[in-house]
Amino acid sequence: MTCLVLRAYLKTTYRRVVDVLASSQELRDAIGLDKLPHYSTLKRFDDRSSVAEMVVS
Repeated sequence: MTCLVLRAYLKTTYRRVVDVLASSQELRDAIGLDKLPHYSTLKRFDDRSSVAEMVVS
């Protein structure tokens, strides 16, 4: 869910947010990610949740 909030904050694509996470070890550590999610996993989770609506509000 944190990755989707980051995506909404950066106003970027699913692939781009994974690229941002890949390039920043500090950000991954802060979020607590041991490995990167695939962009399609983020998309499927976003389709089932209302994260974007919560961030925009």
